[in-house]
Order: sequence, then structure tokens, then C-alpha cells
Amino acid sequence: MQITLRRAKSFLRLGDLTADDDFDVMDQGKRIGRAYFQPGTPQPWRWSISQAVALGQSGRADTRAHAVEQLTRAYSSLHLTSMPLTA
Repeated sequence: MQITLRRAKSFLRLGDLTADDDFDVMDQGKRIGRAYFQPGTPQPWRWSISQAVALGQSGRADTRAHAVEQLTRAYSSLHLTSMPLTA
């Protein structure tokens, strides 16, 4: 698994002050989720796994690094539970 961040072009709005703090989270070139900054909240970093990957997987964090770490952990957990069992 190779998690990287890419600026989230699809969510940018002209004059948006937080446009630099909005990222697509990528796994080997495939968009798996989003991490973004929402000012004025106790845990300002939000993360979510794309609904195309899993429903209802989201959370909050104090920093971007923690948001990406939590998203990666949730995504890895989905991968582990969806792998077929072999004997």
C-alpha cells in the first residue's frame, strides 16, 4: 500500500482560504478518500474514505498527519476484512 496526498481539485472554490488544506488521499494512483481542514472546530482535520470504497468511514483529528494515519488504518482494516480466507 502506497498512500500519498494530492491537492483536491474537485473541491476547490475561487477565493477559498482553506483550498491549500484539502487533499485527495491516494493508494497507488486510486482516490480512496479525502482529508481536509475545517477551521474553528476542536479537531479541525476531517477525513473520510470514499463512498465508492466503503460507506460511513470518517473521523476527526488534531493534525493532518493524524487524519491521514487514521484514514490509512481504517482503509487497511477494510482491506484485511475483505481478503478471502485461505487454508
